[in-house]
Amino acid sequence: MDLNLDFTAEERKILLEEIQLLEHNISIYSWGLRGFRTYVSGAFTLPLTNFMQTIGYNKKVLNLKKSDTVILNIGCRDDTDNDYINAELFPSLGEMWRIIRGKQKINYDLFLNICNEDKNLLEVADGIILSHVLEHIPLNLALVALKNCFRYLKKNGCIRICVPYLGKYQQPPNIPYEKAKNMLAINTVIYCYGHKVMYNAELLKLLMAEAGFSQIEEVNFGEGLLRVSDLPERESESIYLTGVKI
Repeated sequence: MDLNLDFTAEERKILLEEIQLLEHNISIYSWGLRGFRTYVSGAFTLPLTNFMQTIGYNKKVLNLKKSDTVILNIGCRDDTDNDYINAELFPSLGEMWRIIRGKQKINYDLFLNICNEDKNLLEVADGIILSHVLEHIPLNLALVALKNCFRYLKKNGCIRICVPYLGKYQQPPNIPYEKAKNMLAINTVIYCYGHKVMYNAELLKLLMAEAGFSQIEEVNFGEGLLRVSDLPERESESIYLTGVKI
């Protein structure tokens, strides 16, 4: 059968290999061991995080910090080499095992489930950074998370949100091979890494406004409020929005 696929033999080989890799990664996150570990860890980390919030752990840490300006870096993961108050979920079972064995340390300050209000953090923050966090939260809880962020901010405090944006992959050169690779990249962003929902600026602005934020703007990498928090490795795949609590 004579097919005109607009690909060279080498390009076709690469694309087929990447399709197999994508399918493997999707199956791991959805049904494989990693997916199971994620489910179990969620059942472990969320209740313990909520418990730490309830007993006032975060309040005690903030009192010890005694910082004039409080910037909460929520969902910090490994981005802790900074002057912010870094917050993450309680370590997973695997992480706790590595911590017990001395193979890993807890390098962040607060245990925080963004979907569960911590009454000890109300109006304590001058700024909040959410970098690649919201896409991991189910859409029905995203507004809850943003409302909690709004409550944590002082008056005139600001928030900077960074999320992956599929539009970054939808503007390739008019080359079939590049278009196919970009579509594979889109599927990777959607189905891998534990992502729950994708955003564009318009949807995110709607949720931010509903949460109470004003002066909402889409900004470029390295520009606007809290711009120094932007990570260079995120620039090519992300959009950035800022808002203020008036």
